[in-house]
Amino acid sequence: MKRLTGKNLHDVHDAMSHTEKLSMARAVARMIARIHSSQVPVAYGPLRGNDEGLIISGYTDADDNERELPDCSYTSPSTLEDYLTTRFAEMASNAVDAFERFIYEGLRDAVADIIKLLPSRASYRHVLRHTDFAARNILVEYSTGDDIWHISGILDWDDCEVAPGEIAFACPGWVWSHPDEGSVSDSFDESDWDPDESVYNDKCQEIRDVFVDEIEELLPGFMDVVRETRKVPLKKLWNLAGSGVYSNETHREATSIVKFASESKQSKG
Repeated sequence: MKRLTGKNLHDVHDAMSHTEKLSMARAVARMIARIHSSQVPVAYGPLRGNDEGLIISGYTDADDNERELPDCSYTSPSTLEDYLTTRFAEMASNAVDAFERFIYEGLRDAVADIIKLLPSRASYRHVLRHTDFAARNILVEYSTGDDIWHISGILDWDDCEVAPGEIAFACPGWVWSHPDEGSVSDSFDESDWDPDESVYNDKCQEIRDVFVDEIEELLPGFMDVVRETRKVPLKKLWNLAGSGVYSNETHREATSIVKFASESKQSKG
């Protein structure tokens, strides 16, 4: 392995000039589009490599939540609904007691009701997803030749996966946030911000507009997908399908998802 050159974007971003931040907003948008446009297997799940290339690897439901090594014989369902229901059915069948089985069966039954809440135009395309696309995992270099910062590398690919755009697309609001406001993300995942959150000032708005214009040109409809997906707990459901319910926090999430699906179904009925 070779060490990538560059500085951590998190450490240098606040000190960049406004012009440099505008340029970096375009660079981040281009990098996001490049990641999501990469060729991947037409199936969902954790992505691994072997001698034959990139494959979807299986999961293990061991207590340590570690994933299995790549196995070419493993085939993940290629549709979002089949993937989620299959995962929760597997977890239910491997449950240690009736209570745990009840939780996973509830999540399995909630899948269809939650997916129905997404717009009919949802594409469920298969895209490469970096699960922690944050400033701390982006390396940048300053080029004296053109007086601009360039992205030199992206770190922390160990949990990358193939996911639908409805899961993978996220709003990196830190690109236009102001140092004085801190994080406005309502999630631990700092790369997934509310795209309609008010900005700090006019300069931040200009940076946001530059990012939006660039990402929409490269991935048309990107921001609409982010907005629509945030209206339902689809990403939380996806995360539980990968990790399982293993703590008080994930149990609360599972309970809230099942309740949300039930209430949505009743309101539709």
